[in-house]
Amino acid sequence: MPSGLAPAASRTVTIAGTRYPIEVLARSRAPEPDAVAIVVPCHEAFELTRLCLDAIRRFTDVPHEVWVVDNASSPATVGRLVGETDANLILNRAAPWRRSGLFARFLPWYRQAGGGSVANGVALELAAEVVQPRWMFCMHNDAMPARRGWLAYLRSRLDARTRAVGVRQDPTRVRAAHQSGLLFDFSLFRPLRMSFMPGLPAYDVGDLVSVRLREAGYEVAICDNAYNRPELRERLPEGHWLKAINCDIAFDPAGEIVYLHLGRGTLRYSQPGSEHARQLALDDWLALVRAHILAP
Repeated sequence: MPSGLAPAASRTVTIAGTRYPIEVLARSRAPEPDAVAIVVPCHEAFELTRLCLDAIRRFTDVPHEVWVVDNASSPATVGRLVGETDANLILNRAAPWRRSGLFARFLPWYRQAGGGSVANGVALELAAEVVQPRWMFCMHNDAMPARRGWLAYLRSRLDARTRAVGVRQDPTRVRAAHQSGLLFDFSLFRPLRMSFMPGLPAYDVGDLVSVRLREAGYEVAICDNAYNRPELRERLPEGHWLKAINCDIAFDPAGEIVYLHLGRGTLRYSQPGSEHARQLALDDWLALVRAHILAP
């Protein structure tokens, strides 16, 4: 069941041998014990996070509660999270990329990708310690649901054997459901020794959710998506705003778009095989989503 932490509770959580002082503001809790905890890690980029939260609020119609885990953003960004959103907040005051032990361990990968993997792992581990829900949906703040019923659809994919469903699969290491959009049975997290922390190069952040489930005989479902099946993008109508944008697109069985993840569609990345699709500046993504997904 969801935890009963009071707002503005301060505590220290130890992750991978490092202590993280946090402040918890539990402001909007779902009373249903079967509610889904939606966990959104972030660092700065407030407008991107707010867009994600707006989409969750508009399109989620099953019992849920939203937790934003902020990794050492500036006081101005934290002030906006507190004052301009109603999400539950876990405020981590110690930047993971400045903690010497983790930094030394992952330094080569930090140089390649900016340390986001470790930061996301720490944020999700903090949520696992604080929230302890029955069901957890972990996502990125540059991802969002795209239509009403998205979470009900993902939950419909779960059964006694299938205990997780992801919006896409990362095929590069262990065929894991990527944590840019992953719903799973959190009651199995501790018993199966899952972890969100990466162990590169063998596995990335969140991969051990899929690994441990499969080791225990469970299945992990994956949505149809344009990352694993690029031909699905070509089925979009001519002139569709997403047809030429290099972002992740997840579909339901009827071919309706249910979830988007900007991810490697940003200008800082390029993706083999997607040279025809354009990468976006962040402001372009914000404008397109406001116009096509969150228009009044």
